[in-house]
Amino acid sequence: MNFNKRIKNGVITNKTVVTCPTMMWVESIDLLLEKLKSQKFPFFKIKVISGAGQQHGSVYWSITSQSTLNSLIHHIH
Repeated sequence: MNFNKRIKNGVITNKTVVTCPTMMWVESIDLLLEKLKSQKFPFFKIKVISGAGQQHGSVYWSITSQSTLNSLIHHIH
């Protein structure tokens, strides 16, 4: 689902960074509930709604990552 021109397939891609906006998830739930409402879904039968705010992603290291991490260690000490 593409929510706007910036979000394609659930993410925003910017050359080296891929992000997933939090509001996209909120808008997704809202859209789902609106569709259920329009179909006269029996919400009174729902006892509990649960969710988790966990998000998983991948980190891709560049060829210079080792030297970058080494330079950070010197700043800590």
